[in-house]
Amino acid sequence: TWRDVQYLIAYTANPHLTAGPLTRNGAGLAVSRQYGFGVMDAEAMVTRARQWINVPPWIEHHITNVSQQEIAGVTYSATANYTADIHYLEHVIVKMSVAIPKNH
Repeated sequence: TWRDVQYLIAYTANPHLTAGPLTRNGAGLAVSRQYGFGVMDAEAMVTRARQWINVPPWIEHHITNVSQQEIAGVTYSATANYTADIHYLEHVIVKMSVAIPKNH
């Protein structure tokens, strides 16, 4: 699937051929703010794909109960608690709407 290709790209890219500082993400992969995971390595992708086990099916979770509290003036903080085990976190989408009163 496209998700498996996404993982293969991330796991086999060469981050050392990029410019700029590298940091480690939550999965322990080297990543650059400017260049992501680095230069794609087609040979490494094909080699790893030969033994690849597909990632589990995509599961979506929607959190709608969000607590809000005013911090200062018109600045707000929102917190959503999710307690299930997460083994693969691929994407986080945040949808929000903001209404600013005319007197601010």
